Amino acid sequence: MNKQEFVTAMARDEKIPIWEASKAYEQVFQALGKYLSKGEEIKIRNFGTFCVRKHKPKAFKDFNTGQKKELPAHLRPVFIPSGTLKEKVQNGGK
Repeated sequence: MNKQEFVTAMARDEKIPIWEASKAYEQVFQALGKYLSKGEEIKIRNFGTFCVRKHKPKAFKDFNTGQKKELPAHLRPVFIPSGTLKEKVQNGGK
């Protein structure tokens, strides 16, 4: 499901205009990006946790050139699903 399909489904399920569902979608994801970029952890009960993890530098071999290179230390956003969400997925959304 892509963004447009998701927004359309959300509008249909909640019986709201598509523009309103689209605005809500944009606001949620802009806020997630904003707070994750500040290093904050976002916990949503019965859904999961969004956080940022630090990754150490890592050496690797470039298979195109055969040269050894290093991936610098970096931050990566991570989502950890809650037990409730995992259970819903296993039970087909029930």
